[in-house]
Amino acid sequence: MKLAAGQTAGTLLCMNTDQSEPTAVTVSGSHEMYRRLTGYVVWDETYLEQGIYRTKYPIVLINNSDAVISLTNFKWTYAEEETTEQLNGLSLAVTASTPRAALMTFRRATTPQIDDTGFNPAVTVTWQSESVKQGRDAVLLVTTPLEVTNVTVDGEEVTECTIDENGQKCWAYTYRTEKAGEITCSVVCYNEQGEASEATTSPVLKVTELSFAERLLSYFETLVTLLRKLFAFWRNLF
Repeated sequence: MKLAAGQTAGTLLCMNTDQSEPTAVTVSGSHEMYRRLTGYVVWDETYLEQGIYRTKYPIVLINNSDAVISLTNFKWTYAEEETTEQLNGLSLAVTASTPRAALMTFRRATTPQIDDTGFNPAVTVTWQSESVKQGRDAVLLVTTPLEVTNVTVDGEEVTECTIDENGQKCWAYTYRTEKAGEITCSVVCYNEQGEASEATTSPVLKVTELSFAERLLSYFETLVTLLRKLFAFWRNLF
């Protein structure tokens, strides 16, 4: 990163979407300088098991000054191991929820706290079912007061929300299970000012392995779905 020609100093606020406080980084001079982002990187363990290094939370860089700061290069460093596999390059990815998560992070970083008590709404977190088969969807239910405007689960924004008979907001998050074991999620609530609550840990979700017959049925269902899509595609062509 570097400054525009003729400028002497600028400031970036750096954090990931799960952190509550940013770190200020000073950029000086119009020559190329690298800054480490290691402190904002949290690896997604689901992908690590597949040999893929993917960050769990988006990293947000906020220009907190009047200077023009350019992000010119990204450098990926790693400890090399003996391997016959090809090493893939670094790529930058944006999911559908990234812009909203970045906006809420920007508000947390730039909006002063109203008081010292913080934002601590009464939150109830439950799974729709205590257990689910591997590869199936599980639904996490989050009940909050009306003052809560946004909810994230493991850094991902929850978009489905209704109002129950008690005037509470009910948020529903669909979690796709990929392996057997015990799963917990971290839930954070936000108000209109962008203040974040303390993280609430969900109850344990038990994910059980599929039996041989259930695996065959799952493969068959997937095949039927693909054939239906292929049939619809060909029908649209003609």
